[in-house]
Amino acid sequence: MKFSCLEDWLHWQESLHTQEIDLGLDRVQAVWQRLALGKPAPWVFTVAGTNGKGSTVALLNSILQHNGYKVGVYTSPHLRRYNERVVINQQPASDQDFCKAFTAIDQARGDISLTYFEFGTLAALWLFAQQALDAVVLEVGLGGRLDAVNIIDADVAIITSIGVDHEAWLGSDPEVIAAEKAGIFRSEQWAVCGEVPVPHSILAKAENLGTHLYCRAQDYHVTRQANHWTFAGIGADGQPINWSSLPPPQLTMVNAVNVLQALVLSPFILDHEALCVALRETTIPGRFQRIPWRNSQGEPIELILDVAHNPHAAENLSCQLQQLSPTKMQAVLAIMADKDSLGVVEPFSSMVDSWWISTIPDLPRAKPCSELAGEMQLHYRIQQKPTVADALMSAIEHSSTGERILVMGSFYTVAAAMDALAL
Repeated sequence: MKFSCLEDWLHWQESLHTQEIDLGLDRVQAVWQRLALGKPAPWVFTVAGTNGKGSTVALLNSILQHNGYKVGVYTSPHLRRYNERVVINQQPASDQDFCKAFTAIDQARGDISLTYFEFGTLAALWLFAQQALDAVVLEVGLGGRLDAVNIIDADVAIITSIGVDHEAWLGSDPEVIAAEKAGIFRSEQWAVCGEVPVPHSILAKAENLGTHLYCRAQDYHVTRQANHWTFAGIGADGQPINWSSLPPPQLTMVNAVNVLQALVLSPFILDHEALCVALRETTIPGRFQRIPWRNSQGEPIELILDVAHNPHAAENLSCQLQQLSPTKMQAVLAIMADKDSLGVVEPFSSMVDSWWISTIPDLPRAKPCSELAGEMQLHYRIQQKPTVADALMSAIEHSSTGERILVMGSFYTVAAAMDALAL
């Protein structure tokens, strides 16, 4: 074993490959073939999309778990601990598990150079293969076609949404972005698309491959009642399926509907009550996470943490906020250098009274606070702080009874806020 400590392995992986992101399947496919482990589970769900991937993965996992199935889940990035990236039957992989997986991968790779993400993806697949799982759920890290998880054929491929993000690698044309995400489709297999209307490039990809594509608002939809809803979809046999009296999900309804359509195409048998429990109870940290808090005077306020970091996600978040009772709101923002800061901020222009902006120290990808201030100061009321913790504590200090504080901009921003709050 090269290292006995997970942190040592991760530090070494960060400098192993010449590029942090190097899209392509040749290297990672070659190592996976050398490991000779085959399919990591009998059934594979692969989830791609600009936003909504994390919520979709969480719901798939929760519903299957509540129905008694054994599930492995791979997501990225992590929020606070690397171990969050691989979860098997609701338990994050241990440091020792990762060290064993990394050792096996390092021995198999020979002189093949792997990126940090590729090492992590192979580790997840290796760990899944050691278990007798019923299903695995794989979240695409970036794009789809050339992402490392795409070495595994999806039985059901899910595209949650299409928006502009990671422009340096995916470009800014939504049709081109959609085509990249449709790269997870497989011939004669199932696919679900939650984007409405469906991009032409996704329809073309499905037609060329012979993929059985199901589209939201065309093939499956939701009917809302006062305090419940009904799902109407199509099963793998082409017959209509209806689930009624479903409770409102904790996570976004659109993602829940996509998940249900993906599940009705799978062989898994779902109990209605178990499904309802999963919908009611499933949450995910950092996604519209509402936290009751008290300011320095002991007055009740509310904190909302969300990892939204692109304009598409910001629009969705602003819509969720509009459903809440109106009150004064401050916001804490730190964002990465490659993001459209003004595009992220604009949807909240009429909601947020003041912005406390910061950066993530010691993170080269983070946008410097001074640069963020230069972009925002002509349009918004801002105050600069050296760290997210300082910004958040200042916002709390300046809050009054019943007010809200929104924390957003990146996974790093939300993680820093959680650390500051000792959550």
